Amino acid sequence: MDINPKIDILERIRNTIASGQWHAGEAIPKIRFLCQSWNLSATTLICAIRQAAQEQLLHKKGKYWIIGPEPSLKSPENSNQIPPTILIASHRLNEWSEFHQNLLAGFVIGFGLEANRHKVRLYPVLTGEGEKEDSAFPCGRQAIQKFRQELGSAYLGTIFTPLAVTTKNLVSSLSFFQRLGGPVVWMQDELPAIKRSLPQQILRISYGDWGSKPGNSSAHIALASLYEKGHRRIAFLTNEWEQHNWLANRLQALEREASSFKELTIHRLLKSPRTSDDDLVRSAFDDRITALIAPNDEMAIRYYLSCNRAGKTIPHDISLVSFDNRYTLKPFPISSVDFGLEFLGYQAFHYIYGVIPIPTGRHNQLFGINQLHDSGSIAMIK
Repeated sequence: MDINPKIDILERIRNTIASGQWHAGEAIPKIRFLCQSWNLSATTLICAIRQAAQEQLLHKKGKYWIIGPEPSLKSPENSNQIPPTILIASHRLNEWSEFHQNLLAGFVIGFGLEANRHKVRLYPVLTGEGEKEDSAFPCGRQAIQKFRQELGSAYLGTIFTPLAVTTKNLVSSLSFFQRLGGPVVWMQDELPAIKRSLPQQILRISYGDWGSKPGNSSAHIALASLYEKGHRRIAFLTNEWEQHNWLANRLQALEREASSFKELTIHRLLKSPRTSDDDLVRSAFDDRITALIAPNDEMAIRYYLSCNRAGKTIPHDISLVSFDNRYTLKPFPISSVDFGLEFLGYQAFHYIYGVIPIPTGRHNQLFGINQLHDSGSIAMIK
């Protein structure tokens, strides 16, 4: 029987929308990004998107494909019955959607599921620092202010997604959204040192290496899980060292926590992309390492497969721990430190929605609760 790839992709689009990964009023990720993520040709994907539009799952607005049917004259967007709305403020239109493909996937899912459950619309607005002014959505402070006035009492608050390092003036940007009149959540609190200069009412989301409650360090949890099994020669390995600044932060956190474990040594296996996964993993066996710590789940999966190709079994020959506990890890028996992002997304939504009281820390901060998700890749040392 012939398989129609367009039907398969159409079903995937339906499921992605139904599961809350894509939200009404939001643009789908760019065609090139989806082709790479889903391993598709552009022709097949575009045919499926057009079929989804015929089913009113999507509609075209300018150069973007928007989730949901095209608004009619009687729709809430064009009547006095405007749905409750939370603004998703970004530098780029697809920033929120792309979070579903990376570390922050759990946060986006937790936030989106609650928004769907309470019938709250998530509406993208652009700061003006990334996209051009011809965007189909409010772009720049003047346009956002006008849109806020049109929303009236339907406006609930804003979630601000950009990193501080990509924002020209973080305090000014957050203060602007605060003046719109509702709660503001900043979901990328990667610079704890500036917390005292931020407006007090801004809720800061802290997780992983960027922030955790005392005694709940993700690095400490990863090391403790190995140490209690007798591991003393542990390698932090990556062949993407020159590509990501956050890798240095994760390594520093591990080396700082290692000092609290007697006779534990962190070996640095830091290579560039010119080193293959197989060669990187082979060097760990050459150094008589007993356990590996991968920087994130994506790399952990690759190194797990490299171990298999080398004829080594995890955890029989070597143990492996990772970070993030993303959904992509489920097919693989890899233990990973979960940052509690789905629950953070749940809390952030209700902080804005305002019905369930959300307790926050001293500087109006929400911390992720780190915990090890043990999938069997850690064994007692022989």
